[in-house]
Amino acid sequence: MTSGCCPGPGPPPGFVRGARFVLRSLGAYGIGKRPVGIDGALASPLMHIVRNQRTLVWLSAPIVDLVVEDGAVVGAVVERDGRRRRVRTRRGVVLAAGGFANNTEWRQKYHGVPGPMWLISDVRRARRYLNTALLGHRKEWAKAGLLVEAPSPHALATEIGVDPERLDATVERFNGFARIGVDEDFGRGRTVYDNYYGDPRGKPNPNLGALERGPFRAVRVHPGDLGTKGGLLTDEHARVLREDGTEIPGLYAVGNTTASVMGRTYPGPGSTIAPAVVFGYRAALHVASR
Repeated sequence: MTSGCCPGPGPPPGFVRGARFVLRSLGAYGIGKRPVGIDGALASPLMHIVRNQRTLVWLSAPIVDLVVEDGAVVGAVVERDGRRRRVRTRRGVVLAAGGFANNTEWRQKYHGVPGPMWLISDVRRARRYLNTALLGHRKEWAKAGLLVEAPSPHALATEIGVDPERLDATVERFNGFARIGVDEDFGRGRTVYDNYYGDPRGKPNPNLGALERGPFRAVRVHPGDLGTKGGLLTDEHARVLREDGTEIPGLYAVGNTTASVMGRTYPGPGSTIAPAVVFGYRAALHVASR
């Protein structure tokens, strides 16, 4: 439950920074430049290096197998233009194919999430914060049963098939957390990362807001993921290790193909990209030294 999410323009300093960004981007487009940011700003210079080195790049060429001789990886089998090709390497193979997001069976096994849930808020959230997914679709969502409104949490519970007494108790407990500023159940608002996405106007906790004013709204939410992590175990040189801890000669892995250096936690943005860059570099150094 929440009454503070997806804030609008925010305080003046944030608005000024946003305006500067827009003006700077428009100015660049005005003189024929095409500015990029975030992932594009990272990928573009890397591809620039690849092109300057005249490194061969094959698109739509997934790896389907590894070539192993005398216990060492000496190449890979890739599928390109409808047929499989055997590519032999002199120094090793670096796996950086990402996670297993396309493997439904593995996702449910390792990242299983429950059936849908309800996001409940009061009228102040609807007035204060922007829900871009809902824009222009309110009637459509209501008709489909994805959006339900009622004058009280008790009435809302009846509409969404939840025990009214239990929801009343949950709302009362949550409101108590909002008033004292401490979320005893999930720790929301405890970290700087949480606060960054909160509303600084919300006191005493920018990530919590009491549910007090009707009408109350419930939106059905289906959990999903933006990617997966977890896989091959590697050492400090990005060499892939066997179950007994010994290295597999000639085989390296980086990024979401590997087990995360942070285990099952996700401290914040860059937690997967940064290790991928660092260990990609480490792998390249070790490969070059072979």
